[in-house]
Amino acid sequence: MESPAERIPWQETPLGQALLFLPTLFSLIWQSITYTTQTLIWILQTTTYPFLALSPHPILLYILAPFTVFFAIVLDLAVIGPYRVLLWFSDAFYPIYVFCGAACITGGIVGALGRMLTLRVINMVTVKEKQEEEEESQQQEVIQIRREEVKYELEDDPRW
Repeated sequence: MESPAERIPWQETPLGQALLFLPTLFSLIWQSITYTTQTLIWILQTTTYPFLALSPHPILLYILAPFTVFFAIVLDLAVIGPYRVLLWFSDAFYPIYVFCGAACITGGIVGALGRMLTLRVINMVTVKEKQEEEEESQQQEVIQIRREEVKYELEDDPRW
């Protein structure tokens, strides 16, 4: 039994036929880019060669060579050498730096949490103490009021 839709080979489809030309097209594009680049380099070299041949640039390099070597040595001693030493020390002490940094951050967090916990406990204790003091003072006031009442009653009582 044949299916109603027959399978068409991909080379016979329009997209498949276009894909067959892609490697050739890319090769042609690459060759044209390299040819154009080589042509531009050749034109640049042939036009600038007379200027470079007559340039005082090599003479200046020979005259300034001692100064450039001297400044290179001074730069190496004053800037590059200390920078390399600093990099070496930073690479050597990086694990200690990370460990101490993590310890400081952890210590700060633990200390802050401990302080908050301690302050809460202190607040809870002082609140209870204040409540107890208030209750005691209220009881003392009640006792004092009762004593005064009893005292007035005794003063008014003719039996005493």
